[in-house]
Amino acid sequence: MQLRKCVGVLFLGASALCAQAFSASKGPSDLERIAATQPSAGAYDALGVYFAQRHELSCAISAFESALRKDPNSIQSRYNLALALLEKGDRGRAIRELRLVTQKKPDLLTAHNALGSALRDQGQPAAAEAEFKAASQIDPRSLYALSNMAKVLIEQKRFSAAIAYLKPAPEDPDPQVTLAVAYSQNGKNDEVLAILTRLAKAHPNSPLAHFNLATIYANQKRLRIG
Repeated sequence: MQLRKCVGVLFLGASALCAQAFSASKGPSDLERIAATQPSAGAYDALGVYFAQRHELSCAISAFESALRKDPNSIQSRYNLALALLEKGDRGRAIRELRLVTQKKPDLLTAHNALGSALRDQGQPAAAEAEFKAASQIDPRSLYALSNMAKVLIEQKRFSAAIAYLKPAPEDPDPQVTLAVAYSQNGKNDEVLAILTRLAKAHPNSPLAHFNLATIYANQKRLRIG
């Protein structure tokens, strides 16, 4: 799963203390010192972000857990913990943490997107659909939510629903290719050809659009979702 694409930014920005620590620090020692001398949720969260950005996920998870012990109501720390858990592959626990985040902050778009992706990966399409729908209600322009909602519908063979959902989509490669896939699965190759021809012209550097357009011309393989 492309987590960075999913959430827009990997981790939520930390507090002013976190920002000061990052600007002054040349390594984790300064952050560890601040966490030791000023043991707040913000300090531990700053340390967790530092480790997470360096893919030291066990250390990051430990730091975010320390932040939550200091402040169990910190949405920032819990969200960051969930993303670190997703990066490590612990989707079950990440889903539990993200559910708590969305319960406490239901308007956090990136949390719904991350939760939807995790649920889709866990083979829970109905639950994933609900999260992507919630994300789309928060921001109807969220291309990630739009495309992945449709992909969930396609995986359930609800092709007409996916088409209806994506018809208003912007001329962006990801939702448009997904729309073409839905049309293809519905046996409407003329619509597929029109979409992919238009997309290839508008986005000449999109390998996915050109691959699928060539596939249609060859009439040999199914379209591929990116």
